[in-house]
Amino acid sequence: PLLPDFESQSPQSTELIQQIADLLSSQLDLARTVCSETPFATILLQRLLILERIYYAFRHKYHNKDKVRSLSVIPEEDRCRDCTIVQLERASSAPNALLEMGVRTGLTLMFALIQQSWQFTIPSEGPNLSHQVLQTASDVVRSLPLLSLANESQITVLGSTCLSEVTSFLRKTVLPQSGADPIGRRLACELMLQLACQRGSSRHLLEWVDLVLTAAADELQNKTLRESDYIAIPESMVNEAIANMRSAAVSGDGRACRHVPLCIADDGSRIRLHKAAMLIMQELVYLSSHLTDSWVSTGEKSIDSGTSASSVSDKTCEVFVWGSNSSHQLAEGNQEKILHP
Repeated sequence: PLLPDFESQSPQSTELIQQIADLLSSQLDLARTVCSETPFATILLQRLLILERIYYAFRHKYHNKDKVRSLSVIPEEDRCRDCTIVQLERASSAPNALLEMGVRTGLTLMFALIQQSWQFTIPSEGPNLSHQVLQTASDVVRSLPLLSLANESQITVLGSTCLSEVTSFLRKTVLPQSGADPIGRRLACELMLQLACQRGSSRHLLEWVDLVLTAAADELQNKTLRESDYIAIPESMVNEAIANMRSAAVSGDGRACRHVPLCIADDGSRIRLHKAAMLIMQELVYLSSHLTDSWVSTGEKSIDSGTSASSVSDKTCEVFVWGSNSSHQLAEGNQEKILHP
C-alpha cells in the first residue's frame, strides 16, 4: 500500500538554509573530532599547554606585583580578585620569611656565642664551645659526597646567603687578630678548606690560599706569638683535599693525573699554613696545565686525526682578557680598562 504523503508542498528557502547549516555543522564537528585524535593534534595540544603554563608563571611572577602597587586605582569589581592574589602571595612568602628569620638569627646567635667563648672560656673548666661547633661542622662537611655544594643553581638564595655568612665568619676566625685560640683558628681553617673543596671551584680554593697566606704573614709579623700559637693543619687533610681535586678534575681523554709528592712537614703529621698553601697552589697549577694540554690535544685530534699528542703538547694556548682591571686582576701591568679582548 502507498504511504500517505504528509508534506505535499515543497520546502521553503529558510528551511533549506537551516538544513544546509545543520549538515555543515555536523560535518565540522566530525572533522574536529577526527583531527583532534591525530598525533599532530595531540602533540600540538601538549605544546600549547606547556606554553600556557609558562605564560601563567611569568604573569604570576611579574605582573601581579604591578597590580598590588596600583591597588588603589583598581575598580571595585576587580579589587576582590586582586586582594585574593595578594593574600595568596603573602601566604606563600610568609613561611619563607619565617625560615629566613630563624636561620639567620640562629647563625647570629651561634657566632655571638662562639666569640663569647673566646673571651670567657678557661681551659680547666671544660670543653670549649667553639671547638665543639667547628669540629661538628667539619665532620658534617667531610661526610658529604664530593662536590655536594658545586651546583649553585640547586642552592636556594637563603642557602647561598648563609654559606657566605659562614665563610666570612670563618675567614675572620682564622686571622690572629680574631681573638680565637690556636685550636679554634686551626679548626676554622680546616673547615674553610673542606668547604672550598665541596664547592668545586678554583675561585674558592684560591680564596683559601689567599686567606692562609695572609694568616701566615700576620703570624710572622706578630712577635708576641709563641711557636705553639702558629697554625699547623693535618697533613692528611691536605692530602685528602688534593685527592678530591684530582678525582674531580678528569681530563678529556681519560688520562689520570700524576700524583705530585707532598713536602714533608716540619712537625711530623702537621703542616704549616704557608706550605699547605704552596701545595694547594702547586696542584691547581698542575691540574690547569694538564687539562689545558688535554683539551688542546683533543681539539687538534678532532681537526687532524693524524696529529700525535707529542707534537701537540709543544704548542701554546692564548688567553684573551678584558674588563675593569681596577685592581690589576687582568695581570696586564696597569689599571686601565680593557674594553676589547
